[in-house]
Amino acid sequence: MNDHKLAAIVFTDIVGYTKRMDADEEGTMKLLARQREILFPMVKEFGGEVIKEIGDGLLMMFTSANRAVRFSMAVQEKLEDDELTIRAGIHIGDVIFEEGDVFGSAVNIAARIEPLAPAGGICISEDVRNQIRNQGDILTTSIGKKELKGVAQAVEIFQVVKEISEESHEKVPFFKDLWQRRVIQITGIYLLMSYLLKLGIGFMVKEYMLSPHLTNLIWYILLSLVPSIILIAYFHGRKGVSKWTRIELIGLPINIIAAVLVLFIVFQGKDLGAITTKLTVENEKGEKIEKLVVKNEFRKSVFIFNMETTSTDTNLIYLQYSIPAMLKYDLAQDLFISPETSLVDFAKMIEAGYERGVGLPVTLMKRMAEERHMKYFVGGHLEKEDNELVLTASLYETRLTKKISEFTVRSTDPFSLIDKISEELKRGMSLPESHISETVDLPVSAIFTDSEKALYFFSRAMRAELEKNWEDQLLYLNIALQEDPDFALAYVIIAISYFKNNEFESTMEALQAARKLEHKLPERQQFTVKYVYYVLDQQPEKAIAVVKMWAEMFPDDLEAHNTLAQRYAVRNMHEEAIGEIKVILRLDPEKYDMLKSLAEYYQQIGEYDSALVYFQKYAMNLPQQAESYENLGDFYRLSGEMELAKQNYEKAILLADASEEHSIKADLAYVHLYSGDFDEAYKGIIDVLESAGNNTDSIRAYRGLQSYYLITGQVQKSLEYYVLKMEIMSRILAPKDFMVYRVMTIEPYIHAGKFDEAALILEDTRDKLDAPVDKIVPFGYLYIYAETGDTTKSREAISEVVELMEGFGEEIMRINVYKAEARIHEYGGAYEKAIEKYSKCLEIQATDYSLFRAKARCYRMLQEYDKAEVEIQVALRFRSFNAVNNYEAALLYFDMGDDEIGLEYLEKAVDIWKDADSDYEKANLAKEKLLSLK
Repeated sequence: MNDHKLAAIVFTDIVGYTKRMDADEEGTMKLLARQREILFPMVKEFGGEVIKEIGDGLLMMFTSANRAVRFSMAVQEKLEDDELTIRAGIHIGDVIFEEGDVFGSAVNIAARIEPLAPAGGICISEDVRNQIRNQGDILTTSIGKKELKGVAQAVEIFQVVKEISEESHEKVPFFKDLWQRRVIQITGIYLLMSYLLKLGIGFMVKEYMLSPHLTNLIWYILLSLVPSIILIAYFHGRKGVSKWTRIELIGLPINIIAAVLVLFIVFQGKDLGAITTKLTVENEKGEKIEKLVVKNEFRKSVFIFNMETTSTDTNLIYLQYSIPAMLKYDLAQDLFISPETSLVDFAKMIEAGYERGVGLPVTLMKRMAEERHMKYFVGGHLEKEDNELVLTASLYETRLTKKISEFTVRSTDPFSLIDKISEELKRGMSLPESHISETVDLPVSAIFTDSEKALYFFSRAMRAELEKNWEDQLLYLNIALQEDPDFALAYVIIAISYFKNNEFESTMEALQAARKLEHKLPERQQFTVKYVYYVLDQQPEKAIAVVKMWAEMFPDDLEAHNTLAQRYAVRNMHEEAIGEIKVILRLDPEKYDMLKSLAEYYQQIGEYDSALVYFQKYAMNLPQQAESYENLGDFYRLSGEMELAKQNYEKAILLADASEEHSIKADLAYVHLYSGDFDEAYKGIIDVLESAGNNTDSIRAYRGLQSYYLITGQVQKSLEYYVLKMEIMSRILAPKDFMVYRVMTIEPYIHAGKFDEAALILEDTRDKLDAPVDKIVPFGYLYIYAETGDTTKSREAISEVVELMEGFGEEIMRINVYKAEARIHEYGGAYEKAIEKYSKCLEIQATDYSLFRAKARCYRMLQEYDKAEVEIQVALRFRSFNAVNNYEAALLYFDMGDDEIGLEYLEKAVDIWKDADSDYEKANLAKEKLLSLK
């Protein structure tokens, strides 16, 4: 019966046997006997079996290649100095046992290999070598491929050696060895197939709107397995049977584990699902709405800058500003695109010296796009050739400032020009052709306006807004609507313009018209229109319901969450506002401006440690921006840590460009002012004023001088600079905005004792403001009554203020009510209630140091001196060189009987007020008190 078995065959013969036999037959026969005497026991020792003797040769079989080779090496070592010299050949393969003998190709190949071995040497086949490769103490060297009789293909033969010589290295170079093992061929084919698979997956991702992370995931998986492919090819690339080696058994699992770790690190938090999702939400009317939305991560955000032109044609000059608006409108039809125009940052363009908002260098465009976290930005040149509009646009990838597309489009009308630009931009942003062709994309003339006259006047209105020419803006928008009564966006903008121009009734009419045409508005703008309408219609609950629905319907929409955060903030819902900001940061960790917002929210409610953490995170992410250190400077200045504030402002100055320097210099002047270095503060402010290059810088300087003179008790001069500041504000703010600002900042007149003038301004404002906005005026009266002690009128004003505040849902204004109520309680001697109201104020604005002083005053009147001391020391920590703080501290310590400390604070207050106006009551009281003590 035949028996098949995998075995290692060793074939040996005695070197020079035939010659020896002819020369010395008896001696040669003794060698044969010696061979049996030495080899037979060793065969058994290594677990082998002598099959038969063939003349001077032996045919032996072992259970493994390792044993066969080690047996042969042991024999050669034993016979090294013996006259018996043998050579050995080894192969492994399938053999057949029959009647005590073995047959098969393994036997034949071993017999053919044996003659190739040198005297006293061992040769093995490639299959045997593969089996012993992981045996570090067995060294082999290739002697090349050999043609063996009876074997179809050449077989690579290896010689077992004691050490690898330089000659051996030269025989089989490294790359030749890799080639012979087919490592290069197999790895190359694998990489090619992997790349083709990546292209295929990429095509499917684009065509079927799958997550683009899938392409990278597949590519990472395929590349991470390359070490395993190389390992397998190296040990198994040659033809023939080979067993798994220890290197493979260790290396392959390590490679797989490492690959899994890399994939986990790289793709942790990545959305590998569909890039769209369906949501069911409830609108402000309680109706259920189902909507397909695109996750924010996969949207293409693009920042559109005003076009440039060298033409003197007025049509082209105005089109510079309306083309971005039309592009934004047109692109917003696509769920995958989030467009925005640079007009939202027009003030930054002015600060940078580009007062017309055109001609910006690419570097500035990149910076502005980065600050808005837009993935792309686009700019272009508009000209006219042979009655055709010609626009050449350049699309850039923001992060690398890489121009990824440049194209020129032509049209006889601006509307088809926009349609062509939109299509090119979509291609440039890598939206697939199938998506472009299958997505609903109405012509811009169908959703914007189809009237060139309406567009012309709309463009002029936009230019007028940039120039702060509010009357012309209204004029041109009205003409545009006369030309096209269905111009939805014009209604939205004219509503805002009416509101700024204090025409409330017209505002609401325009918003109602916009809502009737909301099908022509981009979806985000539809939410904005509803939100503004409900706020101005004094339906605050519906207003917040609309924003909540917006955020629920578009859970990845950063603007929705930011609007909701702002709404929560004005309602004093600080925890909810902070929660929404954190949602934004989870959605987009690179939205660094939200780190700043988060820090400011925490600082406002007195959580200073958390505020500092987020200001520092902002600086860590943007270490080269001056704003990072200016933010930290502001934080320390508001916290009363002036030296740290100064250090950070000085860092900011080193990084600032020309447009940022004035702001930081003004900040440094405030640090000097609050540190008691009044001369240095004055010099710094004057420097800002003299070098002011625009209205913003002048306002900073006048505000600084207003503060300087107020702190030093020169309240008349403080008022003068307030008036100068307001003159500029009146030119750059819309009429309604200016009047509201004037009401809310009326205090300089109160400080100067100009109560009648303040009242005249407030009455003039009441006459000019439309209802219900005119209810803002009582806020100004609260300042007057708080100083004069007219509690009856103060209560009447509070009633009107609460009506306005609750109507518009502006709970943040509650702090003014609490302050007024606290003053009423103080005048009535109800100091406990006053303290309670001041404490509520601090819950809204924890950085208002005057509130700690007010609480100290009330505790002093209650003779609760320990509590009063705690409060006044907090106020002094914030502003140690505030004369009013020092005067209150002096009064407290005098009442406590600690005249020495009281005198120190009193002298400090009087010194700060040394140049105070002669009729400034607070300074005079302090000076009289000091005189009475001397």
